[in-house]
Amino acid sequence: MEAVLIGPLGRTVIGPTKVTIGRAPDNMIVLNDPRASSHHAEIRPEGQQYNLVDLGSTNGTFVNEQQIYSGVPRPLQSRDTIRIGETKFAFEVSTAPQGFATSDGSTVRATPPPLVNPGATPNFAGNTGYGMDNIIYGNQLDYQEKAPAQTPSLTSSRPPYPGQQPSYTPPQSPYVSETQLPVYIPSSYGQSGQRPVNPPQPSNYMPLQSSVQQQPYTPPPQQQKRSPVRAIVLAVIALVIILAGVGSFFIYHTNQVAQNNSHATATALTQQNATTTAFASVNLTATAIATSHYPPFTVLASNDSLTSDNSDWSSSSSCQFSSAGLQISVAQAASIQNCYKSGQFGEIAYQVTMSITQGDCGGLNFRRADNQNYIIFEVCQNGTYDLSQQVGSQWKSLYSTNHSSSAIKQGSNQQNVIAVTIQGDTVNMYVNGKNIDSATNANLTGKTFSKGGIGLFAEDVSGPTTVIYTNALVWTTSS
Repeated sequence: MEAVLIGPLGRTVIGPTKVTIGRAPDNMIVLNDPRASSHHAEIRPEGQQYNLVDLGSTNGTFVNEQQIYSGVPRPLQSRDTIRIGETKFAFEVSTAPQGFATSDGSTVRATPPPLVNPGATPNFAGNTGYGMDNIIYGNQLDYQEKAPAQTPSLTSSRPPYPGQQPSYTPPQSPYVSETQLPVYIPSSYGQSGQRPVNPPQPSNYMPLQSSVQQQPYTPPPQQQKRSPVRAIVLAVIALVIILAGVGSFFIYHTNQVAQNNSHATATALTQQNATTTAFASVNLTATAIATSHYPPFTVLASNDSLTSDNSDWSSSSSCQFSSAGLQISVAQAASIQNCYKSGQFGEIAYQVTMSITQGDCGGLNFRRADNQNYIIFEVCQNGTYDLSQQVGSQWKSLYSTNHSSSAIKQGSNQQNVIAVTIQGDTVNMYVNGKNIDSATNANLTGKTFSKGGIGLFAEDVSGPTTVIYTNALVWTTSS
C-alpha cells in the first residue's frame, strides 16, 4: 500500500518517513503560499495508516474543510482533501507502488532536501517543481516554474573615465620687487605710553617719522538722566511677555485635556475590540472541539460539556457535576464506579477529556446493554491501558496485564483526550489523537452487541480514585 499526495506541486508519493510541508526551504514540500507557516504541517506514516499533524501553524490545517487540532495526529482516509493556507491537496491510497516520473509532471517521491555544508548559507532554490508540469489549482497561486533570477554582482563597477581634460595651468602672479612691498605702520605707533611693535621688514626697510601730534586730555561729558518713558516701555514689554506665557499655559492645558480624552476613547475602543476578539476566540475553540477526527464518523450526535447538571447523565454522590466537570469518585479496592448517559448508540466515535486527580484509572463505558453487560476502555495515570468486556459475571480483558503507551500523559491532573470508534465488531482505541490499539469481540468474550448505552467510570485498583471529565462528544456516520 502506498499513499499519494496530489496538489499544485504534482503527485508526491509518501514513503516510510514523515513528509514536512511549509514555506521554509528545508521542507520536503515547499509552498509558495503567504498564508502557510514556515513549518506548517507534516504527514506521518504510522503502521498501516497515515496521520496529518498541524505543527502549531498560524492559520490552521484543514481536512475536508474541518480544522484539526494543533499537535494532535489526524488519521487520513483515501480521497481526503487537505487545505494549508490557500493550497489544497488530495490524499489517495493505492495498493500498487507508484514509480518515479520524468519531467512530464505526474509523480515523485517525497525526499528530504539535500544537505549543505555546515555554517554555509544554503543555495536552495526550493523543491517546488516536484516534476510539476505547470499545474494550477482553482484559486491557487500560479506555480509555473521559472528560471532563477541572476544573482547581482556584489562588486560595483566604476564608470569609464571621460576623455582627457586639458591640463590646468594656474595664473601667474606678477613679479613684485622688494622695493614695491607696502610699508606697514601699526595703529598704535607713536602714541603715548605704547611701545611700537615692528613687524618683520625687508632688508631695505626705513621706518617713517610719525607726523601724529599729541592732543591734550579732554574729560568725557557727564551722562544725562534717563527718561522715564524708557522704563514705561520696558514694563509694558515685560507685561506682554507674562501675558503671553499665561496664554500659552492655558492653550497647552486645553490641548492636554483633549489629548487625554482622545486616549481614553481609544482605550475604550481597544477594550471593546479585545472583548469581541475574545468571544470570537471562544466560538472558534468550541467549533474546533466539536470537530471529528475519526472518519467516517463526522456527524455530531451528542455534545455535553459536563460542567453543569445534565438530565441526560446519572447523578449521585459518586457522580457530581461542577464548573470543573463531571467528577466520579470510588473508594473501594478493585471496584469500578460508572456514570451513564441515557440513550442507545450503534456505530459511533466516542471522545472525552479526562483528568485523574488522584488514584488509578478512568475511561469510557460503551455498548452497555445493562449493568452486567458492557465494554470499557480504561486509561491509567501510570501510562497504561486495557480493553475489557463484562458479560454477566464473566470478565475478559484484551491483555493479562495493562499495556503502556507513550501517547498517554502520565501523572495526576494531566489531561488526556481518550476516544474509541466502534464499527461492526471492531473497536479502535485513541489517546490524544493517536490510534494506540484495536481489537474485535473475538479478542474478548466473543459476545457481540450491535448497540448500547455509553458512560464514564473511575476505577480503584489500589487506592481511592477521583476522575474529572469534560466535553463528552459522540459522532455518527452521515448515512
